[in-house]
Amino acid sequence: MPSKRAIGPEELANTDTRIPVAKKDLKRFLSKIECPIKGQNECVNWIACTLTKNRKGQQHGKVHWNGRWTYAHRVAYDIWIGEIGHGKCVLHKCIDDSDGRCVNPRHLELGSKADNMRDAAVVGNHRKKLTPHIVQAMRAMKADGKRQTTIAKLYGISETSASHVLSNKSKHRDWAWLE
Repeated sequence: MPSKRAIGPEELANTDTRIPVAKKDLKRFLSKIECPIKGQNECVNWIACTLTKNRKGQQHGKVHWNGRWTYAHRVAYDIWIGEIGHGKCVLHKCIDDSDGRCVNPRHLELGSKADNMRDAAVVGNHRKKLTPHIVQAMRAMKADGKRQTTIAKLYGISETSASHVLSNKSKHRDWAWLE
């Protein structure tokens, strides 16, 4: 049975890591998290550098790790759970409560880009103006011969965003899962 005490730097420091991590690097990472007050199921938020991800102001922790900038939750997953495969996303299980800064390994899981987009669409924290229903309607309008410019104006988005949604040919395949 898991412990009911809060997860924090001390517990994480004493938990086996899945990859070799220098003690000084682990200590530096752990110095940048906020210890929860209640219990192990609470979010462990990143309190250092953040990167605003969307219009809602959701932020993901950002850390310099292994010579490059990356998201803190990806580093937490890599350290305590395991390797992140190529093209995989680290998803937050705590999407309803978290503002994106959670690095609690118990709240993280691997998924595809499509899984990540579905999660984002469900909680409404990504592409604020678009929903799966709207994207389907936009695609139906395009199939009926409406111009991309007209569709973009109708939904209050840029032509570039409309192009990404309608074509699914660009590197921004945020809505590719919705076929």
